Amino acid sequence: QFVTLPTCVKPPSRNPLTYLVDEKFFLEQLELLLATQAGPLSLLLVDPDRFREVNERFGRGAGARVLVKLVTLMESHLRSTDCVARYREAQFAVLLPETGALAAAGVAQRLRMLILDAEMDEVWHHGVLTVSVGVASTGTAECHADHLLAAAERALHAAKTNGGDCVAVFRSLLSAPLSLPRVPGQRAEREPGRQEDWHD
Repeated sequence: QFVTLPTCVKPPSRNPLTYLVDEKFFLEQLELLLATQAGPLSLLLVDPDRFREVNERFGRGAGARVLVKLVTLMESHLRSTDCVARYREAQFAVLLPETGALAAAGVAQRLRMLILDAEMDEVWHHGVLTVSVGVASTGTAECHADHLLAAAERALHAAKTNGGDCVAVFRSLLSAPLSLPRVPGQRAEREPGRQEDWHD
């Protein structure tokens, strides 16, 4: 899924595993939207928690199946105008045109809960899969691609530091990213004894 460009533009290259647009095309899209879009633009960085452990303990085949499943889940929830890309080794970047910080935080929280509640048995038999999400918006970060990326990465780092399975929103360079409460999903409610940490 990507923003439609003129037909003379070369088709985007795609990641061979997930068939998402690659990082190079994503960065081009980010620059284009920042230059042409008058409304707000938000960026999500989605990172599977403990993914390195998945690869090391269960093999890269298991890791690949998990990534493909995550893509399917995210694309089922996002709009056709949103741009989802493979970003770095196991992260995903999501561009949300015409979406401010508050709405983007809501999208991120729903994605986190969707993945938490997903039935993963066909690809993953080793427990609940969770993700951490960093959120940044042109309303809170400077309107340059590298600044927006840095803001989202700072928020993602805060989510990871907070224990994972968490959404954090970049507010400004002068304040720490805001971590949203971990709202238990349906799966958490179905599992007696599971404890959820709540953060302000």
